[in-house]
Amino acid sequence: MNKIIYLFVILLIFGYFNGKIICQNVPPKQHSEAIQLLALTKGPSYNAVCTWLTCAPLNDGSGNYTVTKINLSLLNGIKSAFLDIDFSVFENVTSITLGQGIYPSKLFDSLTKLTSLTVLDIDTFNSTYTDSLLVMPKTMYLIKILNIGTKLGVNFFKSPAYYVSLYNGLPGYELPSTFPIDFPVNEKLNNLDIPVRPGSGFPSNIGSAFKNLNNLELYIQNGKFDSSYTDFNFPTFNVPFYNLTKFSINFMNFDRNINFAYPYQTWPFPSNLINISSNLNTLNIRNNGFNKSITESYLDFSFVKADEFNLVFAGGDNRDYSPLESCNYIRCTTKPCIKLPPNTKFIMNWCYLNISTFDFKNVSAITINNNRLHQTFPVEVFNFNQDKFKININDNNFTGTVPQEFCYLEMGNFYFGNNDFSDVPTCFSCLGTRYFGGYDPTYVSVNPWKGNNFPDYGTTCNTFNFTKQFNYVAKTDGSTILTIYGTDFGWYIKNPLYLRVGVPNKYLIIPVPMGIGRGEQSTGFTNDKFLSFNYTYEEPIITSFSYNSTGTPKLLITGSGFNFIGKNNVTIDGVVYTFSQAYTYQYNGSIYPTVLMNNFPNGNKFTVSINVGGVQSKNVTFDLDSSSGGSSTTAGPTTAGSTTAGSTTSVTSGSGSTIGGSTTSSSQTTSSKSSSTDDSSNHPSSSSILNVSLISFIFLIIASIII
Repeated sequence: MNKIIYLFVILLIFGYFNGKIICQNVPPKQHSEAIQLLALTKGPSYNAVCTWLTCAPLNDGSGNYTVTKINLSLLNGIKSAFLDIDFSVFENVTSITLGQGIYPSKLFDSLTKLTSLTVLDIDTFNSTYTDSLLVMPKTMYLIKILNIGTKLGVNFFKSPAYYVSLYNGLPGYELPSTFPIDFPVNEKLNNLDIPVRPGSGFPSNIGSAFKNLNNLELYIQNGKFDSSYTDFNFPTFNVPFYNLTKFSINFMNFDRNINFAYPYQTWPFPSNLINISSNLNTLNIRNNGFNKSITESYLDFSFVKADEFNLVFAGGDNRDYSPLESCNYIRCTTKPCIKLPPNTKFIMNWCYLNISTFDFKNVSAITINNNRLHQTFPVEVFNFNQDKFKININDNNFTGTVPQEFCYLEMGNFYFGNNDFSDVPTCFSCLGTRYFGGYDPTYVSVNPWKGNNFPDYGTTCNTFNFTKQFNYVAKTDGSTILTIYGTDFGWYIKNPLYLRVGVPNKYLIIPVPMGIGRGEQSTGFTNDKFLSFNYTYEEPIITSFSYNSTGTPKLLITGSGFNFIGKNNVTIDGVVYTFSQAYTYQYNGSIYPTVLMNNFPNGNKFTVSINVGGVQSKNVTFDLDSSSGGSSTTAGPTTAGSTTAGSTTSVTSGSGSTIGGSTTSSSQTTSSKSSSTDDSSNHPSSSSILNVSLISFIFLIIASIII
């Protein structure tokens, strides 16, 4: 037992000296301040500097170390730590992170000498500093202060940081009232989060100070949490921003710790708010702070020039707000309450509003959640015909039947769970709730469905149907796109090859491949139905020819319905010749002989026909009169008899065409067959390693003696 105790003591001694040796070369001033840091935040026994702070060897060959990162939080029951520490001794530090309850009184006065600092992330700073002496490090990238309670001067905002985030203004927090004319334009700052509170003020010409600011987020502290609150003016922007694209306003009047909304100050909705930047594409307004009479005119955002405009309105996320308070600045009596530009992405959360008073036809994606007003869903204010339209109306009080228009949206582009809907269209009941459950438990469920209107599993689906005319005429060059209309066939098809869903529960699309003869597309559906769609390729028609007798004579024959997947058999004056495969990119689909035609031409006229997939074209006679003397001739038939087959009169090739009276919009596919086809760790110095090795050697000798 004694030997075990001796070994344990030796291990403790070894660990102690090991830690001391690794950190013994930190400069004395750093060591002294670091020991104080650790003692105040963790306790007096924490004196291994490089164990709790990040150290790195200096590149001067001295073997000395320096502190490069400071990341501190309180330990051992310490509630707060007031640091009267000179941080400037850590001249090589790149990152300072101080957690909750740590108050560094001299930190800002030290920043000028911290020439390598890139990240300053602290919970609270509420001490005064001398702004005229402040020179922010040129290496600064991020400044993040959760609670700020000091007067910030203009030199603070000369920081080259890319991101400055100030969240909560404490008493004593102030901003410059304006930036001086000679203030150097800050071209580095891209993201700025900044609080505004009673007495803080706000620089009205901030737009001219930050030329490249892309994202501005305001935290407006308008909650009257105590009797000391005094009303203040909402920030004004006399100078627009150059490049601002995202602007967020967060009203801070809600205590989430006790789920309670305090009384709060409100302001009229600023009519020129949208003019803050000509490049604005995102506007977020959260919680309550704006007011507008219900009889006032609508909010107009229709002149926003962005390719995509993102708009977020979020009311108070608790039940203490009355329906008349929540988002009342977008309520009105004259429809529409708001005008939006094309391709708007709109989010409205905790806003108790009558949706029928809005016009969302320019909205390409919309989310409406937590609207507690009972109302039927107003289909007429939306545009469901947009490609890729998305709608999420989870967690509201919509009543009645889910609109039929939801059947035509792509899977994953609609959510209507947790409402008061009582019925669904047959496109949903044909498949059952289990079919949709893989996306989200509230995807379609948790509504008071009446009876078995929306069963767990699909029904026999008597409404499943397709257009009965399954036979179509297609072009042989692969340019035909068939559109086949149907009802309640679902959102997906099984084993697609060429066939795909154009619009769910509405129509299928078949881009017909190149081929000859007859073809067929077969597919299964999500409700275990199976169908085949047949089509016939067009009859071959010869329309003209081109003959060049110079050099090696060359004959080209042009028409439609030729073979694009193999050779063509052409009969000229009773002799069958093998012609080339037709190509869409060559001579308008012309074909030419692949063998020497010794007997051509034999006279001034010749009669030609073509056989494609067993279908023989009509004979066409051409005249060669103008081709003598080595000239080139292009001519049409000289005799009647080459007419367009009646079966092709309804065929128009190309994407978006109409085939047999059907219209298309896009493409995809299923199984296809044709009846006729043809082919930071820390590194100790060398002296430290020597000392560690020596101690290890001594330890081994002592241990062997004891054992």
